[in-house]
Amino acid sequence: MRGNFNYLEVPDIMLTAINKYFTIPEVKYKPVEQPYHFTLEAKVSKHPVFAAFLPSLSKLDTVRLAARMDSRKDTILAASISMPFIEYDTIRVSNVKMNLTGDHSKMNYNASLDKVVFNDYKLRKTFLSGEVADNRANFNLAMKDSLNKEQYHLDGFVQNVENLYRMHLNQKGLLLNYQTWDADSAGYIQYSKDGLLVNNFLLKQGIQRLSVNTMDATPNGPLYIEADSLNIATFVTIATQDSLMAGGKLNGKITLSNYMQNPSFIGDLAIHNFLFQQTAIGDLIINTYNDSANKITAKASLINSRNDISLIGNYLLNSQEPLDFNLDINKLGAETIAAFSFGQLRHAIGNLRGKPVSKVR
Repeated sequence: MRGNFNYLEVPDIMLTAINKYFTIPEVKYKPVEQPYHFTLEAKVSKHPVFAAFLPSLSKLDTVRLAARMDSRKDTILAASISMPFIEYDTIRVSNVKMNLTGDHSKMNYNASLDKVVFNDYKLRKTFLSGEVADNRANFNLAMKDSLNKEQYHLDGFVQNVENLYRMHLNQKGLLLNYQTWDADSAGYIQYSKDGLLVNNFLLKQGIQRLSVNTMDATPNGPLYIEADSLNIATFVTIATQDSLMAGGKLNGKITLSNYMQNPSFIGDLAIHNFLFQQTAIGDLIINTYNDSANKITAKASLINSRNDISLIGNYLLNSQEPLDFNLDINKLGAETIAAFSFGQLRHAIGNLRGKPVSKVR
């Protein structure tokens, strides 16, 4: 590291530059007004000392960092970092690159990676870019499939509004499993030291609709979530990368409370024509409600021509054993059991009959 600067002022120099573009709430620093300029070049390679602190780090190709800050020039900030490969436990990350450039009014950034492998989960070519200026950070996130076709996309911006972080999605700013979703660009998710607040966050795709709102406009207040005709396969595919894992149409209206500590919800949910491992499971109906301050009562049923199962009981909010449910199996198809065995049971036929009652705790 070399140049004309005071080592003790480096953190303040960096925060002075960043706050030109986006004010970071609650982070204190002393603005640096006198001229400065310095360059930094660094390399990090795998060393035996890492074994003491990162024993699961099995491979680390040389990481390179280059940065320059110069208040005298039009481009006051330039930085780049590259990481060819890292393997930590079961996580492998390939070819990470990031670049930043900033003048006296705005900063541009872009980042990319070729692949992330975590156990059987693979995240392929991913790109992130945007511009930061006037307390607004635009972002454009894109993820591609094995054929280099864009599969997921997220496009929006984060604003600092009176020391509150607000995230908005652009109107056509969401692509999920190749399908474009419309967003209400006026809606937002807000976060501050007081907590989370959601205002008119709305997503639509054809007949599918998802809306989220904080009910009383108070940070960390209960969330009212409404789903209409959501194809659950879209969201299951994101989590599992298996488009055939599950399917069905989700409808429901729920209120989610205390989600930062001990989440609980009341309301109604239904998955119509629920499929699992390409096997028809039935219509899943769930109803929950409060009949006292410390208890949530739930009723659930799973019904089709092969299955007839019901569950009723209570979730005790302040109990060491919060689950108190009775499971009533009138009929359970062998095909359903096989589907949930993940290949351990095959070519099953017949039904389980009768009314066994089980206590679930």
